[in-house]
Amino acid sequence: MITFGNPPAFKYDSDANMLSIKIAKADCSVPVLEDIVAQLQHVKQANVALSGGLDSQFALRVAKHLNVPTKAYTYLALWEGAPVNSDDVQLAIQVANKENVEIEIVELDLKEFLDTNKHIE
Repeated sequence: MITFGNPPAFKYDSDANMLSIKIAKADCSVPVLEDIVAQLQHVKQANVALSGGLDSQFALRVAKHLNVPTKAYTYLALWEGAPVNSDDVQLAIQVANKENVEIEIVELDLKEFLDTNKHIE
């Protein structure tokens, strides 16, 4: 059994091959930014999966605002050697550079990944 969160929001039972997700109603008495600060106050290093979209940009900027050492990761999807998400990668690089955050670009050959059934493993 693999669990994520405290209390666990995600549970994966490998024997039953089952993923459970529990979503709790937010405590509306606490402002969202206070809640985020409370959740991140013990974080010593943030590794942000930076797609360039709103959610990942917000996560990166909050971590930086809270002075949490941060590193960004994005992936370059390839199909037979040609990039298929270059706009996303460029946006992620621009955001990371603007926030002065190191970014690592991970290449993923989608055709190879799907042809070899790595997605099933």
